Amino acid sequence: MDIRIAVCDDNFIFVNEVKQICEEYFASKNENCHVECFSCGEEVLHAVDLTWNVLFLDIEMGKISGIEVKDQLLEKNCETQIVFLTSHSECMKEAFGRNVVGFIAVSYTHLRAHETLSDL
Repeated sequence: MDIRIAVCDDNFIFVNEVKQICEEYFASKNENCHVECFSCGEEVLHAVDLTWNVLFLDIEMGKISGIEVKDQLLEKNCETQIVFLTSHSECMKEAFGRNVVGFIAVSYTHLRAHETLSDL
């Protein structure tokens, strides 16, 4: 079974870092993963297939926030687990909700991403 992962952040360098962390993690476990990358919430919401195992999602983005993306995915009955990537701890209370399984502070991405991936 392939693990399906989505990463959404308006910082292209950070998206690629999270993608690489995911790919290296599953390669070390001899498991396959497919990582889709998005640069804004609108791209996530317009994706044809919303059946990811986990979505790493930035809270603060341009036009639509990660919190708004989470809310709209829930309206679509999307069961994807969401892990918020943020440097804004003050937004965490608002971000909690169904399918939200974690928060990763940007400075701890590598360590916490491995913890999250091991739970899949």
